[in-house]
Amino acid sequence: MKISLYDVRSQPPRLLAYTWGGTNSYQGYGALGGADRVDELGLPGITLTLFKPVCVTRASLAAGK
Repeated sequence: MKISLYDVRSQPPRLLAYTWGGTNSYQGYGALGGADRVDELGLPGITLTLFKPVCVTRASLAAGK
C-alpha cells in the first residue's frame, strides 16, 4: 500500500514522505531513516506495523467481510 506522511501544521498540509509498504511489514520513519528519512519526526521517529494475518478475496470484499 502507499504510505504518505504529511505535516498538517501547515496549510495546505505539506507532504514529508511517501513510500510503499507490504503486508506483514514494519515501516520506520525518523531522523535515522528506515523506510524513509524524515528529519521533522526526530528520534525515535515512528514505526508503522502493517499486519494482515490472512489474505482477502474479491468475494469476501464484495460481501463486506
